[in-house]
Amino acid sequence: MAKAARKYSVRDFRVAIETVGASPAAIAHELGCTRGTVYAYIKRFPELKAAYETVKGGQVEAKPLYPKERFENAIKLSFGVKSAVAALVGCSKQTVDNALERWPELHEQLDTAKAVLVGMATGALVDDIVDRTSPGHQRAYMYTLKTQAKDEGFVERSEVTGADGAALLPPDLMKELESTGLNVVEVLRNLVAMKQAEVA
Repeated sequence: MAKAARKYSVRDFRVAIETVGASPAAIAHELGCTRGTVYAYIKRFPELKAAYETVKGGQVEAKPLYPKERFENAIKLSFGVKSAVAALVGCSKQTVDNALERWPELHEQLDTAKAVLVGMATGALVDDIVDRTSPGHQRAYMYTLKTQAKDEGFVERSEVTGADGAALLPPDLMKELESTGLNVVEVLRNLVAMKQAEVA
């Protein structure tokens, strides 16, 4: 026989939040439940969400869990990619955002690190274009033409049709999309990807 799930009161959760702080794992341990239960209660009861956010904000203001230097080093090593910063620090992306809010000067460091990454990528692209023996030579100059030489007529055209050659999209919508210079195929691919991400 399956064990009945224990029900908790809003008061139980509020006391746990005030006792252990805004850590879902610590709250779950305090109450003897799963983190999923903690998230479910916080999502379901606005008063618990408010208490959680208040404690969380107070912890951020009082004393950060991770020192500023740790974020600075991670930003340099990751070239300003937030997910990589989070991985190097050992925290969530939300914690990275909290750190950026707490120490605004980190924003400039993040931008500088990203600029270094873009510079490296640009340099690698140029190297591949100049070196005809490079395995990436053809891809590099084709990418450059597609993205930088549209005014010269280097635009990829794709025919998009429905069943039996019928228009996939209404003619007025197709005309509007083409007038903006958007690639209809890419637009549709992005829409499909966004929908798949929502389902996932």
